[in-house]
Amino acid sequence: MIKLINVSKYYKTEAGVSVGLVKANLEFKVGEFVAVVGESGSGKTTLLNVISGLDTYEDGEMYLFGEPTSHYEIEDLEKYRSTYVGFVFQNYNIIDSYTVIQNIVLALELQGYPKDKIRKRALELIERVGLTHRKNHKTAKLSGGEKQRVVIARALAKDCPIIVADEPTGNLDSKAGAEVMKLLDEISKDKLVIVVSHNYEEVKPYATRRVKIHDGQVVEDIKLKEVRSNAEITKPEIKEFTTKQTIRWSLMDLFSKPKRFIFLLITQLAVMLLFSVMYAGGQMVVNEVDNIGSNLSFNRNMYTENRLNIQRHDGQPINDAELEAFRSNSKVVSVASSSLQFFDSCRYVRIKSGRLSYPVEEVLGISHNTIFSKGKGELLSGKPATEVNEIVLSSNFRSSFKVNEEVELVFAGQHYSNERKVKVKITGFSKDNNSTLYLDERFGTPNHLGFDCLVLEAASNLTVSVDGKPGMIHVINFDNSITTDLIIPQYLVDDITRIEVKDNNKSYYNSLMSEASYTPSIDDYGIEISYKKLSEITQAMYQDRYAISLIVNDKIDADLLIASLDNTTYQILTYSPPLIDGISVLKQVISMFVFGGAILGLLFLYAILGLVIRNSMNARKKDFAIFRSIGTNEKTVGRLVIYQQIFISLFAYISLMIIVAIMTVFVPTSFIDFRMLPWYSYLVLFIMFMLFSIWLGFRFNKRIFKITVIKNLQIEEVI
Repeated sequence: MIKLINVSKYYKTEAGVSVGLVKANLEFKVGEFVAVVGESGSGKTTLLNVISGLDTYEDGEMYLFGEPTSHYEIEDLEKYRSTYVGFVFQNYNIIDSYTVIQNIVLALELQGYPKDKIRKRALELIERVGLTHRKNHKTAKLSGGEKQRVVIARALAKDCPIIVADEPTGNLDSKAGAEVMKLLDEISKDKLVIVVSHNYEEVKPYATRRVKIHDGQVVEDIKLKEVRSNAEITKPEIKEFTTKQTIRWSLMDLFSKPKRFIFLLITQLAVMLLFSVMYAGGQMVVNEVDNIGSNLSFNRNMYTENRLNIQRHDGQPINDAELEAFRSNSKVVSVASSSLQFFDSCRYVRIKSGRLSYPVEEVLGISHNTIFSKGKGELLSGKPATEVNEIVLSSNFRSSFKVNEEVELVFAGQHYSNERKVKVKITGFSKDNNSTLYLDERFGTPNHLGFDCLVLEAASNLTVSVDGKPGMIHVINFDNSITTDLIIPQYLVDDITRIEVKDNNKSYYNSLMSEASYTPSIDDYGIEISYKKLSEITQAMYQDRYAISLIVNDKIDADLLIASLDNTTYQILTYSPPLIDGISVLKQVISMFVFGGAILGLLFLYAILGLVIRNSMNARKKDFAIFRSIGTNEKTVGRLVIYQQIFISLFAYISLMIIVAIMTVFVPTSFIDFRMLPWYSYLVLFIMFMLFSIWLGFRFNKRIFKITVIKNLQIEEVI
């Protein structure tokens, strides 16, 4: 069965080379109970390690079932151990973080035991060694004798022909030691049992043979009893773990040490979160440069960051399907579907109460209160404006106005003349403090309070073509007593053949002078359009839907929305202008610093994370060596390591996404705004961490598989 011919084993130490075994010549057969005795350090354990395939040898030849083994690689030794050898160690070498039944089930699964019978068989083995009452206890909580019984049950689970026991009673009292020896005797009927012991009297009642080692040499080999069995050796069927089994055991192994798992999870999560905060913060700095450039190069009263006016390049109206697509966009709070918008027209707004008058910097519409539910304008006090004549103000107006107070809104279009005044009621104050006025979206629509502002603005969107020559309408006549369409200076009447009023997309008035409805004027204001006619044109323009307004939360969402639009189909009519050259260069420089700083920061964080993970993985060397000692091959152990690294990164990434989602809702965007990071940056971060974790796993595997199992087993577990 096993035959050693002049086998020698040497160890390299700092002092030089020491001898472990010298020219050993032995043969072992099935049915023997061999007691290997000798003084401490004599070479007993070395002999056992060589026989069991836990360690290699330098000289001679060892035959296993008639086959030489001097050429065996680590993989060959693993196959031999997994197929033929069961172990009972002095220091137990069971996985302390597993329960009793988990340790046994692991051995059974490695044997390829039928899945539906594994638990039943495990319970039978546990009962046989008298540990049924402790089956669900972690082995770290067991006494020494109980741990050794678990080891024996695990050896029984393998059902292999060779059982090797290294000082199995060394850490036990006499009673527990006797029980262990009795168990070993019971399982040795049709197996080869080799027991290394410093106390021969303990083994003597069961031993069929005694081998004595002194200074690495076999000095005695005595047959004590006849071999009790000549049974044929049946080679156990060893099945490699499936991917599903490997994943299941990697997760179970991970969760069996909750403190270590949580520590690694928090470490990876902290690195991911720190990088995300660092990069998002840098992008916020870049965004502030955008705002500086906009303030320097543009009159902010002419546009708002929260509203995008868009139209089609081909000049066609925006249809219902397109409108619905915009409404379903996650960045869009609401859609105002008209070609002229009140909120883009009345840029000059004041709130008046008595003699006091306060300017408004931003006017936002409320569509079914969605602007409040999505964060922008979240209410501080009062209630949302639900009626056309109700308004909500930002919190900085609280010192001047009160909830339920009636005030007067004073509006003007881009032309400062012809102001319009409307009485409204304050229903609440929002949490923002940027001089914002919130109005019902219907406020500036036809037949409602603010429609005059659209009429005011219409003149700046229309052109007058006189006999094919374009011009602008500069004056609107608000004299409601004039019933004609136009007011034309008397001196121009005889010189005009045809007059047309149109915007970029459509003609709204086209008439021969002889058929036109006009009133001659002695004033020289140029061609004026009456309020009556302009109101009709404005309503027509409102219904045409050649342009729509998309309401967003802020500039960040506006930028993201613009990036997602098909720029070959749509164009943006009103938004932040291009930066002036100096600011543009500054933005590029800061962007480079932000990107470079983020990369350096990530590398630094990676270095720290790598050190933490490596130390944690080194602490697991013994556990993985135990996996190998009971028959798990190198490939499976390697996959267990890799899968665990992947799962830790995956759980950390999921936790990061949850934290980012929570912070996006509850943390003020003035502090950190994670929307600065596009979705693909999180994907890149995930891939980077996955690759990094896999790389660490491969490096760890490379180190542990370079050395034998016995050397790995000598590494004590930490943490």
